[in-house]
Amino acid sequence: RDAALLGEREPGEVAAALGRFAHLGFVNQVGSSYRFHHILVRDVAYGRLPVSERMALHARYATDGTDPDDVEAQAHHWWEALSAPDAEWVWGDEAERAAMRRKAYQVHMAAGARLERRNAYEEATNVYLRAVELADAATDRAAAVAASGRGFARQGRGDDAWSHQLRAIALYGEAGGSPPAQLFADMLEIATFNWGYFHNLPDDAEVVGLLDEGADLARSSGDDVSLARLLAERAAYTGDVSGTDEFNRFLDGPAAVRFADAGQRMATVYAWAGRVAESLSLFATVFEQLVPAGAVINEPEALAWYGMAAFTAGDLARADDLADRLLIDSVRRSPHTRSHAFALKAMVGFGRGDWKGLEDTVRDLGALVDDNPDTPFCLLGAAAFGYGAAARLVAGRQLPAGIDDRARRMVFAASERIPAASVMLPKAMAGDREAIDEGLRAYEPDLRLSERYRTWDVADLIPGVALTMLERWPALPPVLERLDEFAAGGARLAEATAAAIREEEAAARGGPAPTHDQLGALGYLGISELLRFRPALMANAGS
Repeated sequence: RDAALLGEREPGEVAAALGRFAHLGFVNQVGSSYRFHHILVRDVAYGRLPVSERMALHARYATDGTDPDDVEAQAHHWWEALSAPDAEWVWGDEAERAAMRRKAYQVHMAAGARLERRNAYEEATNVYLRAVELADAATDRAAAVAASGRGFARQGRGDDAWSHQLRAIALYGEAGGSPPAQLFADMLEIATFNWGYFHNLPDDAEVVGLLDEGADLARSSGDDVSLARLLAERAAYTGDVSGTDEFNRFLDGPAAVRFADAGQRMATVYAWAGRVAESLSLFATVFEQLVPAGAVINEPEALAWYGMAAFTAGDLARADDLADRLLIDSVRRSPHTRSHAFALKAMVGFGRGDWKGLEDTVRDLGALVDDNPDTPFCLLGAAAFGYGAAARLVAGRQLPAGIDDRARRMVFAASERIPAASVMLPKAMAGDREAIDEGLRAYEPDLRLSERYRTWDVADLIPGVALTMLERWPALPPVLERLDEFAAGGARLAEATAAAIREEEAAARGGPAPTHDQLGALGYLGISELLRFRPALMANAGS
């Protein structure tokens, strides 16, 4: 059928010719179709066609040969028909060429969207970039640039995503209109929740200005979904969750399913702010009610932060289930997203005291990082390497060589605060007292988002354990205050850890032996073991 269409011949005549070609060995019959015997035969046959004829055949096939629903095939053939430098003279009729380019643009945008839905983000981005070249109208070009930026973000390429989406905003302005509020919500999601995607972080003032500009556009245009996303993003970036009334009304209404993705983002922000019970409740609403009702969310991102919230809440079983779910889901995702799965699994092993399983997980993470030398990662992976190093020391082995370089590799876009915090615990176990002071700088108030280790260690668990190991009791009150604050917000792990630290301090002053009953009841045997650990150098020094 295809050969008859392209050759403008009768099907019977074409069938006879193909039979002869098969007899001569140029093609093979496969069912009711034919396939070239070798790729070189195909390439020679294709190359013998004049460029103008090739382009015309692609256009004919895009129009009449493809399934009307197969937008990916249509996009391929329209691109081959129109992308060559010779397109202007091959398609000399300007009106005809413009109509063809418009059709090609439309199918490229549809094909990119379909590829995105299949999580084929690299292919989707390439299709969107082709759509940019095919777009003649300024607003079409802006939409294609914005879509390609979204594709870059899904691949973990933050700098490319940011530059394309900034360009899209400018293109909408050049066209005499306003960008859609969704463009702001898409681009600011990476700055406020996926800052580890960047090699070069955007300026804080620029981010906050764009957040406010996008929210104003969303309000004026009635785009409540984008407004909800932007409100969650602003709360994440500034750390201010005091004004959530405007956000809450979206989830209280009959159309709550439309706001599920913003809901899971705000659930993350609640966990960061110590409102752990509210965080878990909102995550549960999203996953157990809204997603089954048809809501579309960024599930791998939600799973990582939901798991962190469950861990802090003292629900190890749920955190472990979420980690396993993310490990399965992330296989088809970007390397950065896969690192989140390993980080969550490592956190669970760290809490539980599964030191062998933790080391295996960190080994897998290391292989992923080594296999993707150009991929930016983030503090979640850096934390996992810190957990893995702690597991080695518990087993009586030495601090792994190159641990500082490994931590810096994970967060090279940030300052030294995050790498120092991620290795603070194993270094304390090795008797390095200065490492504590360096790491605690990532827990100071009013840091920019990319420098806050508290986005992962939300309740100051690591400083509490490290300071207890070194028996630096005078430095512990601010940590205990943070743990108590989170305990009041529903973090049972924080409550249990604070109780165990107080037991350890009392024992050091001559009180009864610590029992860590609360940690044991929750299953956090690893935290209990680490709170009892005392560095060898400290013991030798008689400190």
